Amino acid sequence: MAISKRYDTALAETDSRDVASAQQIETHKKVVVSGGGTGGHIYPAIGIAQALQRMDTTVDIVFIGGADRLEATLVPQHGFRFLPISVAGFPRHLTLQWFRVIWKVLRGLTQSLRYMKELKPDVVIGTGGYVSGPVLLAALLRKIPIAIQEQNASAGLTNGILARWAKAVYLAMESTREGNAFRHAMHIEVTGNPIRPAIAAFPRHEETYRKFGLSPDRKTIFVMGGSQGARAINEAVVAALPHLVGFADQIQIVHQTGAVEMEAVRTEYERVLESHKEFVHCVRPFFDAVEEIYSITDIMVCRAGGMTVAEVTACGIPAIFIPLPSQTGNDQVLNAHSVAEKGAAVVLEQGKFRVEMLVETLTNILLNQSTHEQMVAASRALGKPHASDDIAKSILSLRYSGVIYDRALTRAGATIYYGHAASHINGADVIVISPAIPADNPELLAAETQKIPIVRGAEMLNEITRMRYSVAVSGTHGKTTTTAMTATVLSSLDPTVVVGGKLMNGSHARSGEGDVMVIEADEAYGSIEMFYPTVAVVTSVDADHLDYYNSVDEIGETFLKFINKVPFYGAAVLCLDAENIQKFIPRVKKRYITYGLETGADLVAEGITVEGPTSRYRVRKNGHLHGEVHLKMPGRHNISNSLAAIAVGLELDIPFDRIRESLESFQGVHRRFEILGEVNNIIVVDDYAHNPAKLKAALSGARDGYKRRIVAVFQPHRYQRVRDLADEFSRSFYQADVLIVTSIYSAGEAPIENVTAEKLAQSIQAHGHRHVLYVPDTDEVTDVLMKITQPEDIVITLGAGDISKVGREFLSRLQAVN
Repeated sequence: MAISKRYDTALAETDSRDVASAQQIETHKKVVVSGGGTGGHIYPAIGIAQALQRMDTTVDIVFIGGADRLEATLVPQHGFRFLPISVAGFPRHLTLQWFRVIWKVLRGLTQSLRYMKELKPDVVIGTGGYVSGPVLLAALLRKIPIAIQEQNASAGLTNGILARWAKAVYLAMESTREGNAFRHAMHIEVTGNPIRPAIAAFPRHEETYRKFGLSPDRKTIFVMGGSQGARAINEAVVAALPHLVGFADQIQIVHQTGAVEMEAVRTEYERVLESHKEFVHCVRPFFDAVEEIYSITDIMVCRAGGMTVAEVTACGIPAIFIPLPSQTGNDQVLNAHSVAEKGAAVVLEQGKFRVEMLVETLTNILLNQSTHEQMVAASRALGKPHASDDIAKSILSLRYSGVIYDRALTRAGATIYYGHAASHINGADVIVISPAIPADNPELLAAETQKIPIVRGAEMLNEITRMRYSVAVSGTHGKTTTTAMTATVLSSLDPTVVVGGKLMNGSHARSGEGDVMVIEADEAYGSIEMFYPTVAVVTSVDADHLDYYNSVDEIGETFLKFINKVPFYGAAVLCLDAENIQKFIPRVKKRYITYGLETGADLVAEGITVEGPTSRYRVRKNGHLHGEVHLKMPGRHNISNSLAAIAVGLELDIPFDRIRESLESFQGVHRRFEILGEVNNIIVVDDYAHNPAKLKAALSGARDGYKRRIVAVFQPHRYQRVRDLADEFSRSFYQADVLIVTSIYSAGEAPIENVTAEKLAQSIQAHGHRHVLYVPDTDEVTDVLMKITQPEDIVITLGAGDISKVGREFLSRLQAVN
């Protein structure tokens, strides 16, 4: 980050109204979604919207679509607000009709601009179709960030044109990246197409076979031409029936014909199979709950629309694609071949194959177990059943990471650049960097050449704290929650707050008008050495970041220096329960206050009770009983964190009753024992714990608060951490009844020889844990959880990487099944 004098001036001129405006953007979340004309554009939009609501119940979603198009009916049916605009597609040839279309498009753009002004959305998402063009363009003209989702192997016209201005582009297929349409996109993710969670989650049951008059002992062929049917597919399969009756004891057919062709197809089935009553089949115009049919399907015969391909591969079903040849851009042909190239499908081009070829392909796949299993595996490998959640998570991360705060920053005087270039630092007086910036970064090199001062983020944050009465919360674990609790306790002082985690309102920081500033002081890479706080809080000292520190003793010395920087009018707040803090207390030269759980500390929690997601305890300081505190968080570690916040509050003369009320209203921090939900009496929790001390605390909290079987899913974080703390990790999971270990999340590190998650899992088992499963691929963990969990379980995902997606995926699967 480059800071110039112009920016300093702009910040100085920012008054309380600007701050309020920025805070409103932090807490108010509004998303506009647009896509329509066909179900292939509408259902992905609905899927993304539903996933956004699952992940953040406060988000306000509004759809904008064609007034007389399919979306005007479907969107309200799914419970979303719908705003209509005028829309029309351009004819392929220049005619007088073009003038009418241009007028409609301009009218639609005018309507969209008005909606953008009224709604002021944080982001606008387009899923294609003519209608998304004016909506996305209006957003760009209003300087509102846009994101695009493309369903097919080749880019749609609207998506292709607007992609270069999108903050993010979400592709259904890897092959789409190779085209020219998205070569200028800022950010591309291959997520797959958003499908309903139930599609891939519905289990195979014998009841489903019985419901449709089918046999569980036969292989099932599902023939589907889409919701409206496909005459060419219907005719091909009917023509193949006489050739398939010889396999009546091995196969059966489920056929979705579409309403128009239903009677004709059913009549042909009855005629051909009149003398073959043993051939099991089910012919319907449409299946409302298609996931039921997918669950018992062994092979598909179908079109290759983007959503069909997404559903088929999400379910791991081999397919015979007969793509629609006349579709604009040849989308279906490209979609089909992208799957066939990976061994998950066979493509038969309409009008270019004989019926005998269809029969031979069907029987070769179905009746050859090895071939079928290989195609199932290939299909599953391509499938992305959680695309909607992945896109929603990305959209929210764009918002939270600052992309959608651009407008607030711009109003405050900031100039925003994307990517890295030496020219970006022109006019800067100082460059602020994080430890993650490599030495060969072009902006860093340019700053060195121009002799522009370079400071780390922690140093700049300390400079800001010099202007305030600063409370710096530190520790190898517990500091994020403690910082957030302390800020809550001091809320009556209107503090400025900077915290490392995301609070439940979606913000990492707030700008206050008071004289107090509360910050989280990180010890990684020696950052803590740069702080000179008025009040220094140390929650814990354990072995971590051993790629920088040589030992836990060196970490302790660093914290001791941090504490002894406190001024004579300040104080240190120290956890007496932490053994490594006890070691250096005799060498603390400044005034300090100790806290602990039922110990001889100055501030003590006694009479502790933990039940479910709540904790209660009494607070006593130096023999004086202040009263009882009720926390909406489980675990003794969170009681300890709250004691630190209480100590700071009392130090700053906050009345205890106000402290108690503040803590009782505290909603927690994202990924700190965050309860994602409960389905079928299974509680799903997500926690950021990634070092031994944090893992033990999180699991202990689960054990103390819930008398349930604990199923833990741990994603190790960084190779060096696994190497340096291997022994401690091996003894950190005894509180979990079942432990699943996934592959190491590298966080950009290169692999280290002989350091693997599999060896860690083996070591945990060797240290006495009786039930350890190694599942390297996080995409497969949900399947394992679906098999091993049972009512009354608590499932907790642990790690600092992307393991939180597993908890959300598992919860979605549970919701779909139940």
